Amino acid sequence: MWFHAAAVLLSSEKSTITGWLREHHAPRLGEFPVKLDELARKGCQVYDIQGHTVSLECLLLPGMRELHLYCTASSGLAGVPARGAAPDVKSYDGLT
Repeated sequence: MWFHAAAVLLSSEKSTITGWLREHHAPRLGEFPVKLDELARKGCQVYDIQGHTVSLECLLLPGMRELHLYCTASSGLAGVPARGAAPDVKSYDGLT
């Protein structure tokens, strides 16, 4: 298997999620944009994907829709954009 969920936490408490990810040495965005940080939380997970630690934070959007934020260190990844490069946003089958 090329990935597995190493650990899972269900919590709506932002500080609990942040602390748990820190305890699991999971990568995480240092500071969220304000509107993103204001969203309710559902939980988080830590994955090992082909030797890379990846964190997943589940945020709740209005209407109980979910936003999944994945984070991993860029070191060791192929095709990493230059620091400060403009985002490359694409849409596929109605998803962005």
